[in-house]
Amino acid sequence: MKLTVKYILRHSGIAGTLPGLSTFASCDDVFRGRLESVKKAIKRVMYAILSLVVSLPIVFSRNIATAQAPAPVIPGDVRGQISYYANVYSSNEKELLKVADCESSFSPLSVGDHGLARGVYQFHPGTFVLFAGMYMKRFGGEPLQYGDTQDQIRLASWMFTLGKSTKRNWSCWSKFYS
Repeated sequence: MKLTVKYILRHSGIAGTLPGLSTFASCDDVFRGRLESVKKAIKRVMYAILSLVVSLPIVFSRNIATAQAPAPVIPGDVRGQISYYANVYSSNEKELLKVADCESSFSPLSVGDHGLARGVYQFHPGTFVLFAGMYMKRFGGEPLQYGDTQDQIRLASWMFTLGKSTKRNWSCWSKFYS
């Protein structure tokens, strides 16, 4: 038995699934040795390949436009959000939980440092703005909001991946881990 391109395409099922390959699979004259038929077959093959190359971006752009990834399920409670973002950024969840407990007892309404620090991680506005800017340069997306609990947790979780010098922004971290 001779293995020809036509045989492989017909029995692999590829010809029926991609546009342009049916033209290629129907080139009966490719293996008959006739020069004119071979030239025509080559033109058909080239046309099939070109139609594939041209049609692929269109096919993919249609699929991307219509396909929607499911939205991530982010827990509503503070501890759940800390666990979620620790997982997202591969930061130390145990450290994040311990610092949040020490800084605010997990309360998003906490105010400390004579009114300068707020939220679960007791961010000062200047520290939040500085690191939120770094975060936005790296990840893009919507700007992080100082008053948003989830944004503070997200930012702290990412900051914990930057090393000890960044973690020292929290007095509670220094108290436990220095």
